[in-house]
Amino acid sequence: VLDLMCRHRSVRSFTDKPVDEKTIERAVTAARCAATSSWIHGYHLLQIDRGPRREALSVLAGDQAQVREAPAFFVVCGDTRRHRRVAERANVPHVECTETERPAWRR
Repeated sequence: VLDLMCRHRSVRSFTDKPVDEKTIERAVTAARCAATSSWIHGYHLLQIDRGPRREALSVLAGDQAQVREAPAFFVVCGDTRRHRRVAERANVPHVECTETERPAWRR
């Protein structure tokens, strides 16, 4: 695993070849299975197709070419509602940053 992690590289140039739906489904499934803080998965994945929205997003992201040109592009949106609901159910205060502080119900 360490060897594989050390060989990681970022690709920021793309062909025009689209990413097939099966590959996208596998990537999204892998993301959904990844461990997260308290296993709550406090995020949403949004796939943004090419077009005006992607162009506008590229500008908002510092005019990054890879945002415009990638054959498949996802935005990861943090969502703390799930953390808040767990805290409410456990009748403990919500902790704003669960990555740096352990919630009272997990101590």
